[in-house]
Amino acid sequence: MRRKYIIAVIVVFIAIAAGCGAKTYDTQSKTEDMEQDSLQLETGVSESVKETEPERETEAESETESETEAESETESEAEPETEAESETERETEAEPETEPEPETESEPDVPSKPENAEDIYTYRDLNQTMWATGSVNVRNLPGKEGKKLGVLKSGEEIRATGQCNETGWYRVIYKEQTGYVSNKYLTDKKPKEEWPEITANDIFIPELNADSPVIVIDAGHQEFTNKEEEPIGPGAFVTKKKVSRGTKGCVSGWWEYELNLVVAMKLKTELTARGYQVVMIRETHEINISNSERAKVANNVQADAFIRIHANGSTDSSVQGAFTICQTPDNPYIGDKYESYRKLADCIIDEFALSTGCIKKEVMETDTMSGINWAQVPTTILEMGFMTNPEEDALMATEEYQDKMVEGIANGVDRFLDN
Repeated sequence: MRRKYIIAVIVVFIAIAAGCGAKTYDTQSKTEDMEQDSLQLETGVSESVKETEPERETEAESETESETEAESETESEAEPETEAESETERETEAEPETEPEPETESEPDVPSKPENAEDIYTYRDLNQTMWATGSVNVRNLPGKEGKKLGVLKSGEEIRATGQCNETGWYRVIYKEQTGYVSNKYLTDKKPKEEWPEITANDIFIPELNADSPVIVIDAGHQEFTNKEEEPIGPGAFVTKKKVSRGTKGCVSGWWEYELNLVVAMKLKTELTARGYQVVMIRETHEINISNSERAKVANNVQADAFIRIHANGSTDSSVQGAFTICQTPDNPYIGDKYESYRKLADCIIDEFALSTGCIKKEVMETDTMSGINWAQVPTTILEMGFMTNPEEDALMATEEYQDKMVEGIANGVDRFLDN
């Protein structure tokens, strides 16, 4: 009985086990089916995602580009700040990195250039009183690179103790210290406060006759500068300074008024030797006569020719050459006399260039010259050369070249009157 019971239990157990196995298989199968469906779903979703991802990447790239453009605009707007920073940097560079320490007797400042100019320059010793010909700087070195110590006023007196062999500048005693002044602005001639102004009627006129031509010579400029104004022509509203001292030689050191008189006096001698009657506007530097009054002298003696002797100047030291000046055909004062004035100008410059071998420039026609506009007789201004050109300035200061210039001018007068 017990054995049957045991067998029955075993059979029941086996049956139960078999039923559980079937359910397990179904569960596993259903699980596998669900997993397969899930896999297919995931695969479909994955493929869908893959199809949409490029579009998202494109949008992302677009956003990135937008951000890049925004950054670019920001950088563009930031450029002015960069320039401002650059200016700040330049200002910073210009400022000393450290504040200079106060000067002490034990630790003096070391100058960037020699404190004593005798250390690098040589000098010719002088002990001479000189006067400033205009407002001029006093420096601590004999050149424009020197530090400015002060200013001399026109006509101010100063003691010169030497002259620099390298630059020509004068060494002077300025406020109990050594200073240096350009030689172009100091003279050993004491200036007069003022020369009384004279007119054409005050000029000496020699006895003249009708047998030979009369030539009036004007040594242009004068030592005294008359800054008063006068009309540039009869009835003109435009005015100019009455007269000045002219330019100055860069090598010779001569003022133009000095060179002009030297040549004018030589020309007087030459023309007189050729049989002309000569009237001189001036034979001294100590005179004060305006350009219009000079022209009136030529008018008063009914001159056959009025020759005005000048030299030129330029800010460009390479410029050189000679030329003459006359009015234009449309000159409002003497336009009807153009042909004779132009003829004189042509004759003078042609013969001058032929005699000297100088560079010949074209005749200048202008209506701005008071000394021409006021003249009623054939007139020309001769610009002999440029005193600001080292070669021409040195040449015009020599006796030999002066004689050539005079010969050329006299030949020009001959040619003008012979025709």
